[in-house]
Amino acid sequence: TLGLVGDVPVAAYLIPAVLQAGPAVHATMNFMVRKRHLSHWLTFGGCFLFFHLQLFSFAYWKDFNSEMANYSLGAKFISVVGANLLPVLLVVVVRAWLSWSQAQLQPWPSQVLEPAYQRRIFFGFLAIFAAAALPQVLFGKVVLGALLQIVYMRAGVTQSGEGYYVVGAESSSIISLQHFSTSLLLLALLLRRSRHWSFVRLLLPLALLWTAANLLGGTRTQLLLFATALLVIFGADPVRRVSVLAAMGIPIVVFVFSQFASVFRNEGFVGYNTQDFAAKFTNIQGLETLHDQTRAIQLFVDGYRSPWNVGFAPLDAAIGLVYRPIEFAMFVVPRSVFPWKPVDPTFDDLNRLVMETKNLNPDEVQWGITAGIIGRDMLRWGALGSFVGVFWFGFMLSGAERAYRGGANCLDSRVVAGAVAGSCIAMYRDLSPLWCLQMIPAVFVILWAQRALPRTGRAGPPPVIRPKQFARPLQPQ
Repeated sequence: TLGLVGDVPVAAYLIPAVLQAGPAVHATMNFMVRKRHLSHWLTFGGCFLFFHLQLFSFAYWKDFNSEMANYSLGAKFISVVGANLLPVLLVVVVRAWLSWSQAQLQPWPSQVLEPAYQRRIFFGFLAIFAAAALPQVLFGKVVLGALLQIVYMRAGVTQSGEGYYVVGAESSSIISLQHFSTSLLLLALLLRRSRHWSFVRLLLPLALLWTAANLLGGTRTQLLLFATALLVIFGADPVRRVSVLAAMGIPIVVFVFSQFASVFRNEGFVGYNTQDFAAKFTNIQGLETLHDQTRAIQLFVDGYRSPWNVGFAPLDAAIGLVYRPIEFAMFVVPRSVFPWKPVDPTFDDLNRLVMETKNLNPDEVQWGITAGIIGRDMLRWGALGSFVGVFWFGFMLSGAERAYRGGANCLDSRVVAGAVAGSCIAMYRDLSPLWCLQMIPAVFVILWAQRALPRTGRAGPPPVIRPKQFARPLQPQ
């Protein structure tokens, strides 16, 4: 606060970033080494990653200071203080959700081998494969389109249909089903030792190709999303060698691919230049959430109000609390089927404002600026809208924590926890249903499969046998 009032950027932005690094490192080590408190890692580590890490880049620090000088004190205060308090607020909300719902996914050591469980996982795998194949068949040219997307990255998506997908408002919901392919890989992990594995192996190459197209298509957030899931699934593996390799290898691989996407995502692999890549390899990009969030809050401070606002802050927040889960449920429904599906204008309005301030034509250039958890919901639901995002984001974090506590040594519990955790980490950019499409379908399939198990089969953790529980030795007659 003193740094903002006194216009001292180091005190306003850099010192809080240094202070946030401590809890982030502690939460990361606590999860990676001691396998505890997944939600703490996601909150403290996620906030530091998206709001503070890039401030340590000298090149970005200069641009950041010059840009932040253009915003009002009120917008900067709400954005910076909100970003620093967000981890604490999320921990409080997660604890509230956990205390309200004590239900946890119990560890069932033998359930992966249960025939009824495997059968449902297999049926779910087939259903998701059919959903993921639909946009590939209609727009993506199945194999060729995915290869184009990998080679050309974002240049493989065109308006004319010459690339990977035809981009249009009517087909966007169907195209979004392509992201379901990531769930196929998670379900395949649970079918490795089943009698359905021979058939799954026939479909797995297509699932791998479609997933690679999504991950390597130039969107760094999807790489981070999938990497977070893998860190939870394999980093918490009871086999120490697997967990150590995952904790060391996954971040390195993701960092290299993310930096490559930052430099060449508008050209793809065909534009690769070794000197360019080496010169920009250490420049961290794509984590400007603090700046983007300030942009959104400045728009709100300047008087912008969403058409959905009724003008009474508590009522707007209440509407947002009810509408948010409905929005997530309706996201994959095509507008051609449900023409009354609401259109949120805040994303386009924010991007249009930024383009106009940079003297760019917003009808020709689209940056895809995201407003963060606080900024986006403030634009949508007014002054108290930020609590809407925090409330439902905390709900998702609590789901990951419950699944992880339920059985870190059980593969399906780790898959559920990893899928939810990966979806959560991406939502620091924007609490959007888009980030649920990759792996949440696998979560629904696993939860549905678990209902096939008899209640008596839910073994839970093994009981602790204390000395007094042993039978007394027989006395000689």
